[in-house]
Amino acid sequence: MYIKKNTSFTLIELLVVIVIIGILAGVIMISTSSSIDKASIAKLKVFEENVSNSLAANMVSRWKLDDRNGVAPSLTTSDSWGNNTGTLYGSGGTQSYPELKNSSECITDGCFKFDGTDDYVWTATSNLAATQSKTISVWFRLGADGVDLPNSQPLVTVNYFRLYVRTSVNTVQARYDYVGSAIAAIHTCGAGDRNWHHAIGVYYKENSTNYVKIYIDGLFKNSNSTTNDPTVSNSGDFGIAKISTGYFTGSIDDVRLYDGALSSSQVRQNYIAGLDSLLTKESISKEEYNQRILYLSEK
Repeated sequence: MYIKKNTSFTLIELLVVIVIIGILAGVIMISTSSSIDKASIAKLKVFEENVSNSLAANMVSRWKLDDRNGVAPSLTTSDSWGNNTGTLYGSGGTQSYPELKNSSECITDGCFKFDGTDDYVWTATSNLAATQSKTISVWFRLGADGVDLPNSQPLVTVNYFRLYVRTSVNTVQARYDYVGSAIAAIHTCGAGDRNWHHAIGVYYKENSTNYVKIYIDGLFKNSNSTTNDPTVSNSGDFGIAKISTGYFTGSIDDVRLYDGALSSSQVRQNYIAGLDSLLTKESISKEEYNQRILYLSEK
């Protein structure tokens, strides 16, 4: 006798199947989301490398500030692009020199924290003519919360061309000082908020006029000009975290020197590459990253 089996599902069985499918879908979604994050991180790293390569043609030196070599008082840091090894200065024991911080606190694989008293890095640069186009690029974060900062916060100086922060008036300045005159491009901003910021100073000459420009966090902020030519030496020392009036308090990372004037698009690429690095290390949230990119795209 043939008995026909009931192959239909009961309501309870259907509900069980739906629940199981939901659980499996959730697992797949989480797994897929994780894969997307990993893929995004890989793409960000590739983008970082591509930006460095695309800007390398005019690069003279790059101090990632990722290493502190030797034994005090003979401490150095590498020039990852050129041959201008930086010498570290400070007083007393090893800990009084610029402090090497770990990757999680920096833009690149490391950075230096300066005490604002006597810490700095100094090196001789390649011969860059006074009227030769040049660009200084630097990431910086001012000292810890609750610490009173001196007014003059020097970032980078090369042959009388310098980037620095004046905390009393909350400005970042790109300035070219030379015999008989000076050019300064000044921007008032919130760079004293203890977050990482990117500053670029550009000098170039066009149609007998000398120009200085300043960019903050990927955006053009100000420029100034003069018809007086610089009459400084054709070569000069390169300093990080020091000028004649004081020392920097806080962290500095990924200092670059170019023998040409970077364009606005190149400045943005440089800034975004740094943001990507911060995101991959979770030093900034996705929300902050998206906000910074959105702000950049709206300008």
